[in-house]
Parts: sequence; C-alpha cells; structure tokens
Amino acid sequence: LRKTYFGGGTAAAYLSGENYYVPAGNISDRFEDGTVSFLDIIALNHGFESLYRITGNMHNIQQHTFGLARYTYTLLSSLCHGNGRPVAQIYADGQFESPITQGAILNFNLLDSSGQIVGYSQVDRMASLFNIHLRTGCFCNTGACQAFLGITDQQMKRNLQAGHVCGDGVDLVDGQPTGSVRVSFGYMSTFEDCQKFLSFVAECFVMKPVTVNRARLQELKAARESSDGPDELPPVNGFIEERQNGVEKSSSKASQQEFGHVGPSHGKTLTNIYVYPVKSCGAFEVHDWPVGPL
Repeated sequence: LRKTYFGGGTAAAYLSGENYYVPAGNISDRFEDGTVSFLDIIALNHGFESLYRITGNMHNIQQHTFGLARYTYTLLSSLCHGNGRPVAQIYADGQFESPITQGAILNFNLLDSSGQIVGYSQVDRMASLFNIHLRTGCFCNTGACQAFLGITDQQMKRNLQAGHVCGDGVDLVDGQPTGSVRVSFGYMSTFEDCQKFLSFVAECFVMKPVTVNRARLQELKAARESSDGPDELPPVNGFIEERQNGVEKSSSKASQQEFGHVGPSHGKTLTNIYVYPVKSCGAFEVHDWPVGPL
C-alpha cells in the first residue's frame, strides 16, 4: 500500500519540475494506475493486419492524418470574430510544416470577441450536442500544459487549494485557463469531420459576421508550399465563403431539427450504418446486415 509509482488517473495534482504529487481523493482511483488489456493481446496481430489491409502502410496514415490536422489548423488560426479579433489561441511549436515534427492533433483554446478565453468545459459540452468528441484539460501532460499556458508551480498548487484537481471540469481559476481543448485525427477521420468541427466553432463561438485574416492565410499557404507533407488539401476559400454568405443560418436550422425542433414530416431513408465498438476509436461501416428473429 506504499506506492512508489503513480500513473494516469491516480493523481489530484503533480508537477513535472519538482517532486510534488498529491494522490486522488478517492481511494479506488488512487490505486488504479490502469490495467494492461491482456485479454485483447491475442488479437493484436490481427489488428495490425487489418490496419495494413485498409490503409496500405503507416506512411499513408501519417500523410492523411497530418493533412487533416494542417487543414484544420490553417482555418482555425485564420478565423476571426466580426470585430477582427482571433477566434482561437493555438498551442504548437511550429506552423504544421511537416509530419516529422507535428502529429495529427490540434491543441487550442477558443477566445470570445473581447479576447477572453472560453473555458474548455463549455466547449466540450457544446461539442457533445453536435456529436463531436473532444478531449479537454491537461491530457496527463502537466509539463507541456504549464509551458504553453504559462502556469507556474505556485499557481498549480494554488489551483489545487482552490478545488481544481486533475480530470475535473474547473477550466478557469481567476480567469487563467487550467487546460485546453484538443482535436485528434485518425486514419478513419475525413475532411468532412474537419469541416463539421469548424462549422461548429463558427456557429457557436464566433461573433457574426465571420471574418478571416487573409494575411494569415497567405502566410500559412507560403509555409505549406515550402514544407513537407501532402500538397493536396481541400480549398479553404469554399468553407470561408460559405460562412460569410450565411450558411451558418441554414446549419442553425439543421441543428434545431437535430435537437427536436422537427419541421414538416418527410420520408427518411437510411443510407449508412456506423458501429463504434471501441471507446474513443473510429467507426466501421456496415454494408449489409441480416435482419430477422434471433
């Protein structure tokens, strides 16, 4: 019972720069460092075979997912409120020049029209209404969280005293963010997923009319042309023009219907079925399925 190690989910707070660790308050959480999925190890080889059969190789996955991340980064970092203020503060060491130095994730906080950070818990709750799965907080990476958000060790300890612990929904303490938002892309993600996420941001968190920093777009375009990674990306102008021409109004109506505000009755046709068998993983599409008594 005298632990010498701690893993994800067992800490209320910890620091990467000094020997500071506070265990989780719940005793079962405190001792559950995570269990190896030993029952699934037997299927590992079959999983890799399926992955290569679908995608070809890991290089294809890298190029595809990096393209999605860079496309989303390009648009989100250029998106502005009606008063010209940026919509997002993005945390990255570069400008998504190469998949060698940047993974297929995008880490950020959204900003309101006055430049104040929107709490990540609010973003997460709204995203769930649009069937968008995000991860929020510090992502079990306190060191990077402190570095990008400018949180000192003393502030981390004060946040704990104020009631904020790892994994809770306290996203702001004295106006300072305690974490951020992350979108992650996998081999089954699509550009339509990116556009759905960007449309969600434009509809829910941008003061209209939606505007775009054109100089920023040109800067990123020049960086992309001189960098590694896939050159073929969907045009960004289409998304921008749709937002500026009022497509957000029609998407608003669509979301109202999705939340129960049903209009006139129309016939419905089921076109696709997707099954999500593993938590936080992508779906597989069912092409045919026998229907009948068990």
